[in-house]
Amino acid sequence: MAKVKSSNWIPLADYSTKYKISISTLRRRIRCNNIDFRMDNGKYFLSDEPLSKNSRGRKPLEESNYSFVEDSEKSTPNSLNPIEIVAKAETPSPPSIESTNTAIAEPLASPSAGVFTAASALLEEIKKAYSLILHEKEEMILQLKEEISDLRTLARVLESENERLKKL
Repeated sequence: MAKVKSSNWIPLADYSTKYKISISTLRRRIRCNNIDFRMDNGKYFLSDEPLSKNSRGRKPLEESNYSFVEDSEKSTPNSLNPIEIVAKAETPSPPSIESTNTAIAEPLASPSAGVFTAASALLEEIKKAYSLILHEKEEMILQLKEEISDLRTLARVLESENERLKKL
């Protein structure tokens, strides 16, 4: 938990509305400890300041050992003659840890692979959100079915009571 000298703390939902930032974004920043917050009785409170003043900044991205220039120079068609290309393709070498790491990093090197990776990540996030919404809707349907059943029972009881009163 973060401590800040500011005494103006507002609930997460109010902060979201006031500064037009989604609650999920705020929760994600709280989880990453990128925003000053306080927790009281299981509720998040944020200091009443715009996010730029409230934010602690992003963590720097880790540097990759993968070099785009070196790899592109190695794989240019002019650097290898056709016989070397065929020889390399026909002679498989046993996989090593370094070659596995390079093989994993190589698809990320090209811009289209980066887009594909980002699209895959977004697709997974959308799938999770969709399944969460679907689960919530299923729960809501079950709750509504129970309420319908209760209302039908109540209607039967009231109708029978009405019939009983008519007979009197």
